[in-house]
Amino acid sequence: AQLANPFRQDRPADVAGIPDVLVEEIQSPASPDRSIVVVELKQDSAANRFADVFLDRSQTDDIAGAVSLLHNGKFDSYAMGGATYRIGDISWYAVMRLWLGKHFLLLLFVFSGLTFVVAWWIYGYLARRARDRVKLARMAEFN
Repeated sequence: AQLANPFRQDRPADVAGIPDVLVEEIQSPASPDRSIVVVELKQDSAANRFADVFLDRSQTDDIAGAVSLLHNGKFDSYAMGGATYRIGDISWYAVMRLWLGKHFLLLLFVFSGLTFVVAWWIYGYLARRARDRVKLARMAEFN
C-alpha cells in the first residue's frame, strides 16, 4: 500500500514540455456505472514507450486519478479537482478500511471512549470481587 499521496499538487500545465502519453479517465455520461479511458499519444512512435512503461508493474502503480501523463518514462498523476467516483463492488472490509482511514479522529475518540467504558466495567467487577473476598474472610474468622 502506498502511504504518500499519489497525486501531484501542481497542474499538468505547470509541467515543462508536452507529455509522450496522456491517460484520462472519466465517468461515462451514458451509464454512471461505466468509465471511459482515453489514451492519447503525442506521436505514433510513443506507442512502444507507453507499452514498455505501462506493462512494467512498478510503473503502473503511478497511474491514479483523473489524468496521468507519461514524461521521461514515468507516469505523473493529477486529481484535477473533479468529482471522485468509484465503479465496481468492494468487500465490506475494504469499505470499512476506507471509511476508517477518512475518519481517523472519530475512530480515535470512539476507541478511547470504549476503552474507558471497559476499564470502568473491569474496575467495578474487581471491586465487587474484592468486597466478596473480604466478606468471606470475615465470615471465616467468626467460624
